[in-house]
Amino acid sequence: MARAAIDAHARGDTNGRVDRDRLGVAWHEQGRTAQAGGHVEEAARHFGQAIDSKREGDPHGRVDHERLGAAHHALGTSWRERGDLARARRHFGLAVAEKRQGDTFGRVDTTSVEASIAALAVPDGP
Repeated sequence: MARAAIDAHARGDTNGRVDRDRLGVAWHEQGRTAQAGGHVEEAARHFGQAIDSKREGDPHGRVDHERLGAAHHALGTSWRERGDLARARRHFGLAVAEKRQGDTFGRVDTTSVEASIAALAVPDGP
Protein backbone atom coordinates (compact mmCIF):
# COMPACT_ATOMS: atom_id res chain seq x y z
CA MET A 1 0.00 0.00 0.00
CA ALA A 2 2.73 2.50 0.93
CA ARG A 3 4.54 1.72 -2.33
CA ALA A 4 1.46 2.77 -4.29
CA ALA A 5 1.38 6.03 -2.32
CA ILE A 6 5.06 6.62 -3.10
CA ASP A 7 4.41 6.12 -6.81
CA ALA A 8 1.35 8.37 -6.75
CA HIS A 9 3.14 11.19 -4.89
CA ALA A 10 6.20 10.89 -7.14
CA ARG A 11 3.99 11.51 -10.20
CA GLY A 12 2.75 14.74 -8.69
CA ASP A 13 -0.54 16.55 -9.15
CA THR A 14 -2.32 17.24 -12.44
CA ASN A 15 0.25 19.96 -13.18
CA GLY A 16 3.17 17.66 -12.37
CA ARG A 17 4.05 19.40 -9.09
CA VAL A 18 5.46 16.96 -6.56
CA ASP A 19 4.77 17.55 -2.88
CA ARG A 20 8.08 16.26 -1.58
CA ASP A 21 6.83 16.44 2.02
CA ARG A 22 3.95 14.06 1.28
CA LEU A 23 6.31 11.86 -0.71
CA GLY A 24 8.56 11.79 2.35
CA VAL A 25 5.64 10.75 4.53
CA ALA A 26 4.94 7.86 2.14
CA TRP A 27 8.61 6.78 2.27
CA HIS A 28 8.46 6.99 6.07
CA GLU A 29 5.42 4.68 6.12
CA GLN A 30 7.23 2.24 3.82
CA GLY A 31 10.13 2.30 6.27
CA ARG A 32 7.84 1.56 9.21
CA THR A 33 6.37 -1.38 7.35
CA ALA A 34 9.82 -2.78 6.59
CA GLN A 35 10.98 -2.23 10.17
CA ALA A 36 7.90 -3.96 11.59
CA GLY A 37 8.68 -6.94 9.35
CA GLY A 38 12.22 -7.12 10.72
CA HIS A 39 13.82 -5.73 7.55
CA VAL A 40 16.04 -3.18 9.27
CA GLU A 41 18.37 -2.43 6.34
CA GLU A 42 15.45 -1.89 3.99
CA ALA A 43 13.78 0.31 6.59
CA ALA A 44 16.94 2.41 6.90
CA ARG A 45 16.96 2.99 3.12
CA HIS A 46 13.33 4.08 3.17
CA PHE A 47 13.86 6.42 6.13
CA GLY A 48 16.82 7.93 4.25
CA GLN A 49 14.54 8.53 1.26
CA ALA A 50 12.00 10.11 3.60
CA ILE A 51 14.64 12.50 4.93
CA ASP A 52 15.75 13.49 1.45
CA SER A 53 12.17 14.15 0.35
CA LYS A 54 10.97 15.92 3.50
CA ARG A 55 14.01 18.22 3.44
CA GLU A 56 12.69 19.73 0.18
CA GLY A 57 9.30 20.55 1.69
CA ASP A 58 5.92 21.06 0.14
CA PRO A 59 5.25 22.69 -3.26
CA HIS A 60 5.63 26.11 -1.59
CA GLY A 61 9.03 25.22 -0.11
CA ARG A 62 7.78 24.96 3.47
CA VAL A 63 9.58 22.31 5.51
CA ASP A 64 7.80 20.54 8.35
CA HIS A 65 10.78 20.15 10.66
CA GLU A 66 8.77 17.97 13.06
CA ARG A 67 8.21 15.41 10.29
CA LEU A 68 11.81 15.69 9.15
CA GLY A 69 12.93 15.12 12.74
CA ALA A 70 10.66 12.09 13.01
CA ALA A 71 12.36 10.59 9.96
CA HIS A 72 15.81 11.21 11.49
CA HIS A 73 14.60 9.58 14.72
CA ALA A 74 13.33 6.55 12.82
CA LEU A 75 16.63 6.24 10.95
CA GLY A 76 18.47 6.53 14.27
CA THR A 77 16.38 3.67 15.59
CA SER A 78 17.29 1.58 12.55
CA TRP A 79 21.00 2.26 13.05
CA ARG A 80 20.68 1.39 16.75
CA GLU A 81 19.03 -1.92 15.83
CA ARG A 82 21.92 -2.65 13.47
CA GLY A 83 24.40 -1.93 16.25
CA ASP A 84 25.86 1.25 14.71
CA LEU A 85 25.52 3.48 17.77
CA ALA A 86 27.57 6.38 16.40
CA ARG A 87 25.24 6.75 13.42
CA ALA A 88 22.22 6.26 15.68
CA ARG A 89 23.33 9.11 17.94
CA ARG A 90 24.01 11.34 14.93
CA HIS A 91 20.46 10.90 13.65
CA PHE A 92 18.90 11.27 17.10
CA GLY A 93 20.83 14.54 17.43
CA LEU A 94 19.59 15.69 14.02
CA ALA A 95 16.07 14.71 15.09
CA VAL A 96 16.31 16.96 18.14
CA ALA A 97 17.63 19.88 16.06
CA GLU A 98 14.85 19.54 13.48
CA LYS A 99 12.04 18.97 15.96
CA ARG A 100 13.03 22.07 17.94
CA GLN A 101 12.19 24.12 14.83
CA GLY A 102 8.61 22.85 14.89
CA ASP A 103 6.13 22.10 12.15
CA THR A 104 5.33 24.36 9.19
CA PHE A 105 3.64 26.77 11.62
CA GLY A 106 6.53 26.76 14.10
CA ARG A 107 4.68 24.70 16.72
CA VAL A 108 7.05 22.53 18.73
CA ASP A 109 5.93 19.17 20.11
CA THR A 110 7.99 19.07 23.30
CA THR A 111 7.09 15.43 23.98
CA SER A 112 8.52 14.46 20.60
CA VAL A 113 11.68 16.50 21.21
CA GLU A 114 12.10 14.87 24.63
CA ALA A 115 11.77 11.39 23.08
CA SER A 116 14.63 12.13 20.70
CA ILE A 117 16.72 13.62 23.52
CA ALA A 118 16.15 10.43 25.53
CA ALA A 119 17.18 8.34 22.52
CA LEU A 120 20.52 10.17 22.47
CA ALA A 121 21.37 8.27 25.65
CA VAL A 122 21.95 5.11 23.62
CA PRO A 123 24.04 2.72 25.74
CA ASP A 124 27.46 1.85 24.30
CA GLY A 125 26.82 -1.86 24.45
CA PRO A 126 26.55 -4.81 26.80
